[in-house]
Amino acid sequence: MSKNLVRENVPLSRFGVLVAQLEYIGASASQQSPDPLLSFDLLSDLLSAIDEEPQESILLWQRKCEDALYSLLKLGSRRPVRHLASAAMAKIISRGDSISIYSRASSLQGFLSDAKRSEPQRVAGWFKISFLFSSIRKIII
Repeated sequence: MSKNLVRENVPLSRFGVLVAQLEYIGASASQQSPDPLLSFDLLSDLLSAIDEEPQESILLWQRKCEDALYSLLKLGSRRPVRHLASAAMAKIISRGDSISIYSRASSLQGFLSDAKRSEPQRVAGWFKISFLFSSIRKIII
């Protein structure tokens, strides 16, 4: 309950708006598949917003952003969108709370072990997990 109160008292930033738009794309995917050009544009804006955003705001929106990026991955996005989503995930983890990288890698491994996934979804999963592991190496070193 207190988390909701904290979020309500914080003004909505550009970063928060972009995260909300990403959440909307993921939520509306059951009705229509996301437009690759819109997703690409939104992720490009998100990457620049991460650089401009103060760390407190990133920490506030990090989990929601990671969840939205993960749901975009599960849709089986195309390569340019996968690349930007992976770059955004790595950048938000490096600017925010880096402990979440382990839980994200674990959930991606579970995602990949599911035999019911389509080929585009598996490729997206492998791409994202390899990007995250290379990011872990950069964070540690």
